[in-house]
Amino acid sequence: MTTMKENLQYTAKLAGSAALSFLKINVPGQLLVGIFSAAILVTLLFQSVDGGAHAGVEAGVVLIFLARPFACILEQLDF
Repeated sequence: MTTMKENLQYTAKLAGSAALSFLKINVPGQLLVGIFSAAILVTLLFQSVDGGAHAGVEAGVVLIFLARPFACILEQLDF
């Protein structure tokens, strides 16, 4: 028969493992999204075209579609 203390230890161990797995999946994904978003923003700001920082709709669409696939790919990986 298991005691309450053993059940609590098992629950704490399981919750810790779940939290660590969540962080290992999401932190690198968020960092990559931030890096790619910053790179796209810097690229758009420093383009040498007429109007300088005025970008078209295409840049926003590219940013939206680039941000999501990296998070999905990292979610599938097992770190």
